[in-house]
Amino acid sequence: MTLVWMLLTEFLPVVVAVSHTGGARTYAEAIFRQGPPAHPTMESLVLNGSGVAAFDVDIDAGTVPFSHFFETSVGSGHISLSSRADYREHLAMAARDCGFKYVRGHGLLDDDMDVSKGPGMQSFYNIDSFVDFLLGIGMRPILELSFMPTWLANGTSTVCHYKGNNNPPTDYALWQELIQALAQHLVDRHGVDVVAEFYWEVWNEPNAGFWKGSQAEYFKLYQHAAWGIKNVSTKLRVGGPAACCSNSKCWLTDFVNFCDETGTPFDFVSSHDYSSGATDGYEVGSVSKVVSNFRDGRQSLGASIPWLITEYGASFIQGVGDHYAIGNAYHDMVDQASYTIAVVNQMANSPGSLREPQALSYWAFSDVFEEVFFPVHNESFHGMFGLINLHGVPKPTYRAYQLLHETGDERFNAVHQTSASGFCVNTTGVLAVKNGTAVDVEGKHRTL
Repeated sequence: MTLVWMLLTEFLPVVVAVSHTGGARTYAEAIFRQGPPAHPTMESLVLNGSGVAAFDVDIDAGTVPFSHFFETSVGSGHISLSSRADYREHLAMAARDCGFKYVRGHGLLDDDMDVSKGPGMQSFYNIDSFVDFLLGIGMRPILELSFMPTWLANGTSTVCHYKGNNNPPTDYALWQELIQALAQHLVDRHGVDVVAEFYWEVWNEPNAGFWKGSQAEYFKLYQHAAWGIKNVSTKLRVGGPAACCSNSKCWLTDFVNFCDETGTPFDFVSSHDYSSGATDGYEVGSVSKVVSNFRDGRQSLGASIPWLITEYGASFIQGVGDHYAIGNAYHDMVDQASYTIAVVNQMANSPGSLREPQALSYWAFSDVFEEVFFPVHNESFHGMFGLINLHGVPKPTYRAYQLLHETGDERFNAVHQTSASGFCVNTTGVLAVKNGTAVDVEGKHRTL
């Protein structure tokens, strides 16, 4: 039996303009007045278009496995925010509705977490509160080991609004001692089998502004952290380099080669990627760009190495309430929901050396987030990363993840019919998944 699914679609900017607030409204109104911004992936599109897209889904032809790698993890604002009630409410909601199993955020070792004040002077109370909360809602942490406690740093430069120190340590042995003490504390508190379910990721984007040292210094930082963790138990999982990009030109193979040559343990490789960060809309929402980077990275690593993409999204631009551009407004719009389904659709069940990653972690679950600043204006939608706005309202991309979570784990082949016409021919797609005795069909529109 063949299921034929058809999508009749029409895009009217004036409708979008009156149905959004904040950055999304500003962007949509600008489109209505001036037309779309220059955008290589959209040059051939006519926004005021319509058409019919038709797909064949042969439900008798068998299925292939559909791994829910997209719900392994989700990103978070810096970890000291985890003491807020709204942060916890939003994360519990996202775990319940979207099935997220892990969460990752910056700043676990920052001074505002009161973790370390000097040699042998550690307090893990705030980390315990965070981890206890996660375990209570059925989640686990990806413990990103950043940033450097001030007393241990060899410089004073910082990143982000909350001033994370991005310098190497003055003493790598003391750095290892701190990490080993934290690992030992968590094992003593929760047991080695529970902590073995955690991931330990050393630093954040050391090939970008989050690290003031060299690549060699990062590898030394990683090596000392990894041995500190493995000294507690070889069951604990540690990896890196949490690079800011995922293609073969990043640090991924350099990291693997360093570990192999020096005998340094690693259990996974991690990296990030975004379609764009340009404020003018350049390649924001480009599925082809980000998927191409992921596939290039996977080929360089090989299919057998566990790979966690611990940040990804349509744009790494974030709104703060005082400036709007497509790069941040996109986070609040239905376009990003379409983008999300399209990326999952293309990454799932990748063959052979293009094997899908073990995690594809959307950045981030909530607008309770302040890398740059909290919103200047009290707006419900201000272009921040979150799947949930400040007031607990799910955005369109949240609903995309909820739909994906509720699908089954067997996928059908969906074929675009040649009878499709008009605007929809190159701008629509279908993901068809078996869910018990039903067929879930998720559609995406206007994301290339």
